Amino acid sequence: STLGESVCGGFYMGTICAAGSCYYLIMAPNATGCASCQYRTSNAGSGVGCEFTDGYGNTYDHLANATHPAGNWTATRSIGGFSDWYLPARNELLCLCSNQACAPAGEGFCLNNSYWSSTEDASETILAFGVSFTTASVCTGKSYTCQLRAIRRVPF
Repeated sequence: STLGESVCGGFYMGTICAAGSCYYLIMAPNATGCASCQYRTSNAGSGVGCEFTDGYGNTYDHLANATHPAGNWTATRSIGGFSDWYLPARNELLCLCSNQACAPAGEGFCLNNSYWSSTEDASETILAFGVSFTTASVCTGKSYTCQLRAIRRVPF
């Protein structure tokens, strides 16, 4: 596949290896896969830990519930005939950031906004990792509102 190509309900934006397997990362279209909300309804820790490459595991093991609006929003999407969308882990989101120039016209990111990842800061439980597409990785309080972009993965 070519970066930015329309495939599997979204756009191919890179690869990642997690949990012993390698995957193509598929980014949801802006029109159906972007929102803005809190990571968690409070700044309390949620037990996700610091898994940097497995957003699928982070989302479906810990974040697909009402106390985690960002993870719950992505986990409840049905886009392009697929319902396995999730909140990307920090490294998955950084991959999208690195390849953002390949996104089709109108499918890029709001450069002045930060996007949530599904990765918490293990050393500071009130923080989770987000990514600013102009300055790369950032940490912020979980009750703050940031942008979201649902992704899914396809094994190869």
